[in-house]
Amino acid sequence: MASKQQRERSLQRQITRVTHQLNRLQERGRRLTTLRLLSFFGGIGLSGVAFFTLGPPGLAAGLLLTAIAFLTAVAIHQRVEQHITRHQTWIQIKQTHLARMNLAWEQLPPPLVIPQSERHPLEVDLDLLGKRGLHRLINVAVTPEGSQRLRQWLIRGEMDEAVTAKRQALAAELRPRPLFRDKLALAGMLKATTPPRLQTDPTALASLRFWLMLLGGAAAINILLLLLNLAGIIGPVWQVGVVLALIVTGIQGQRMGDLFKDAAALRDALEQWLGVFSHLEKGRYTKNPHLRELCQPFIHSPHPPSHFLRRVSRIVDAAGVRGNPIVWLLLNAFFPWDIFFSYRLEQAKIALARQLPTWLDVWHELEASSSLANLAYLNPHYIMPTIRIPAEVDTPFAGSGLGHPLIPEDHKVRNDFTFDQVGRLFLITGSNMAGKSTFLRTVGLNLVLAYAGGPVDAHSLSVVPGRLFTCIRVTDSLADGISYFYAEVRRLRQLLDELTRPHPHPLFFFVDEIFRGTNNRERLIGSRAMISQLADGPGLGLIATHDLELISLADTIPTISNIHFREEVHDGQMVFDYHLRSGPCPTTNALKIMALAGLPV
Repeated sequence: MASKQQRERSLQRQITRVTHQLNRLQERGRRLTTLRLLSFFGGIGLSGVAFFTLGPPGLAAGLLLTAIAFLTAVAIHQRVEQHITRHQTWIQIKQTHLARMNLAWEQLPPPLVIPQSERHPLEVDLDLLGKRGLHRLINVAVTPEGSQRLRQWLIRGEMDEAVTAKRQALAAELRPRPLFRDKLALAGMLKATTPPRLQTDPTALASLRFWLMLLGGAAAINILLLLLNLAGIIGPVWQVGVVLALIVTGIQGQRMGDLFKDAAALRDALEQWLGVFSHLEKGRYTKNPHLRELCQPFIHSPHPPSHFLRRVSRIVDAAGVRGNPIVWLLLNAFFPWDIFFSYRLEQAKIALARQLPTWLDVWHELEASSSLANLAYLNPHYIMPTIRIPAEVDTPFAGSGLGHPLIPEDHKVRNDFTFDQVGRLFLITGSNMAGKSTFLRTVGLNLVLAYAGGPVDAHSLSVVPGRLFTCIRVTDSLADGISYFYAEVRRLRQLLDELTRPHPHPLFFFVDEIFRGTNNRERLIGSRAMISQLADGPGLGLIATHDLELISLADTIPTISNIHFREEVHDGQMVFDYHLRSGPCPTTNALKIMALAGLPV
């Protein structure tokens, strides 16, 4: 397997190669711009010369040749501009991958914006959202729906074993297929419109069917009357039927609206999205059973998107006769042409309205899955966690080399950590800035990724299905008149409710500083009672605290253990190694920090 450095060098080589191609295309585009001007003004000049030497025929021939030359140059120039846009977008995709690898946040697409009132606690506590959030780092979706789907996967906070296993398998198949993933993103970025909004009306279809049958029968009668008239059997009574048919067709045509405009708009919308859909239609899935199963609506459907495009295109071509009044008159005189193709268009719209949500759902699922696969591809050292059934294992969580996905690799310190049984609770003590809160998020983020079906930042990770609960960044609400302390109390009440709620899966919970919003005496009393009750439930908890008085709980409650981070002072500077150690923290550093800042202690 390639290393992260090799992946980075490969991306840089691709960017260099495509940039060279882009430069050549841009140079060609500049030459074609000059050629367009020369063909136009030169053709006008030559046409003038031809007029003075050959007269009007020379002028006509000159203008015709000028038009042909100019339109040819325009068509070629447009194709070159399309290629330039594709190359620029492709470079943008690759550069964004590099930015993800190096945590270059300023070069990433804008983050997903969710109102503060609608944010899930996991998003706030574990840095899932925001300018430096996990969602922004891994999200490769180009549609809002795909981006939202990835968000829902991350904030679900509860594992469905079958769903997670399926996502893991799909991400594993997509991981070694960067070209497939990037071409899907390219096609999505090049689209110019939103999905077509299909206004279908079953009553309109029934009305069109009625008039089609009525006018179809009338057309058959008119043709029979015409033949009898030509045979000399009867008089020209067919003319009356033709006039009546044209009157009815004209009236219905006004009610139907502009058939050609509706059909052309639908065709144009489909063509914009066909780049995405045709990529999925033509994809190769022989070695990817899960990907093939997801893309079934495109590869084994009797009516794939390209079928609908051809169908609507034929209707557009047929409806184009409205631009020629004579042809339109002849066709509708003996056949309900407009009614027939209006009926066919309405049928196509109804059929498309049934299929389009399925196609879009597959696309959005692929976008979210590609985000997880791309994270694994750009970070080859990430691994897929092992999801184990609780009945099969005594250790519900065992991780080695756990790292924080949002910390650069050269600043990252990895730790091993294990929950050896359900009901185990760890008190994390340590000095300020020693890494307690970061470790809570390290474990929490990797669980979020594992439950979403993605890779984790670890050397190995084995975990049972569970639920997630966090109480790390509790905030007050001035609008609702809620103080910080009361907000914290409500959140901890929710934790107790969730812990005692009957559920087949254990609860992983992470708490940073219990009752920090009140005085020392009451905080200590409340914290002891809260921790004792948490230790009595079916959970697996990490609680970070500065209160060293709480470490004695491990002496009386067997399911509570102490772990800590520590620091040292070298040459007047605080030095942290961020390594997790067993037992309570033997040092504190608040006074040291105040002294180093020049404050009286």
